Amino acid sequence: MQFGDSTPWLKEHGFAKKRPAELLKDEKFFRQLPNAAFPESDLWNFSRVMKDWGWSAADIAWSATAAAGRGPLLHYVRFRDSTDIGVVKKSLISHGYKEHGDKLVGPSLGSVADPLTAQIVASLGHTVRFYSDKHLMAGSTMDTLPELPDASKSLGAAAGIRAVVAPITTADYVRISAGADACIMPLRASARTLKQLDSIDRFTASATAVVSDSKSTATVAYSSSDAAAKDLPHRKAFVKGLSLRTREPYNRLARFTLKRRDSTIRYTIDAEPRVVTQMLQNQDAPWAMCKQPKKTSSN
Repeated sequence: MQFGDSTPWLKEHGFAKKRPAELLKDEKFFRQLPNAAFPESDLWNFSRVMKDWGWSAADIAWSATAAAGRGPLLHYVRFRDSTDIGVVKKSLISHGYKEHGDKLVGPSLGSVADPLTAQIVASLGHTVRFYSDKHLMAGSTMDTLPELPDASKSLGAAAGIRAVVAPITTADYVRISAGADACIMPLRASARTLKQLDSIDRFTASATAVVSDSKSTATVAYSSSDAAAKDLPHRKAFVKGLSLRTREPYNRLARFTLKRRDSTIRYTIDAEPRVVTQMLQNQDAPWAMCKQPKKTSSN
């Protein structure tokens, strides 16, 4: 899951009191926006060109994307309290969405003549549902859209998730991974590249948070305190090595400080926000990598 919250960033940079329409006319805002971490929603790429939609990403308070394994990608958008959800819904219908019960189903991207509109539709999701009482819009890349998860299915029910999220008090951006896909693998990794990860143990969950323009944190949780203690020196050595993607020293991209607490290892990362998010997107984040799982066979 990736979660972007504009509120702390807007406050820190003096934009919190501006209305969406004012933000869209503020050149200072757009100069600083590319270095922010919160706009993980692709809709921020279209803020200035959604003039006929009646709303834009500037109306978004926070957004999240989530996926389980190879399942559908889910989008969640929480609008500002001042945003008229009726306007948002009508804008989708005017751009090709059709009402099917309590859901809206988007057009096939191939049938959308305007390339820009097609990109926005792809960012919103093929199937969309509004929860007006929550000021929330949920979207899915598939034809079906699951209900909002209840508390019993929350990620927070897992001890590993609680351990990695606990150090985060406020953040512009958070990425949480757990389960079999908790560790990322380098893009286009060769057997030789993956061999470099053999000394890095696997963990059960991880959370990366962009705290400010110069500081981020990452926490990884292990099955035991002994496993974390054993892996700490290997992880310290790994961040002193070369990027598995660019072969540039990791310490030129960011400065890492590692500390263990019980069954977790916490990274303090001194770097610009976009460096942290790009390392995750490029699957070259040293804190999020570990050795490949052992192959198993069964009758």
